[in-house]
Amino acid sequence: MAGVGAGVVLPYWIMERVSARLGMRGSFAQGLAVGLVGMVVRLAMVLTVLVAIGVFDRPAFAASALSFLVAYSVYQVVRLAGQPVLAKPASGAASRSGDPHAAVTRVSRRRVAKHG
Repeated sequence: MAGVGAGVVLPYWIMERVSARLGMRGSFAQGLAVGLVGMVVRLAMVLTVLVAIGVFDRPAFAASALSFLVAYSVYQVVRLAGQPVLAKPASGAASRSGDPHAAVTRVSRRRVAKHG
C-alpha cells in the first residue's frame, strides 16, 4: 500500500498540469477560478485515496501517508528546481546589496539630486 500512497503523486501532477493549462486560456478571473477548483479537486483526490486506504487496510495507512508525503516532497523539489528563475542567479543592484528596493532608491536619489 505504500506504493499506492506514493503513486497518488502522479495523478496529482497530471491534474495540476491540466488545471494550469486550462487556467491560462481564459481571463484572469477564470484562471483564478480554475486554479482554486483544481486545488480543491487535487486535495479531495488525495484525501479520498488515503481515507480509503485507512478504512480498508488500517495497518497500511501510516506507510501510505508517509510515502505520499515523501513522494510529494520530492515532486515539489523537482518542480521548483525546474523553474527558470531559480536556475540562474539574479543580476543587478538588488541582488548585490540584498535590498530589493536598492535600484529604485538609487534612481530616486539621482532624480532628487538632478532636480532638487
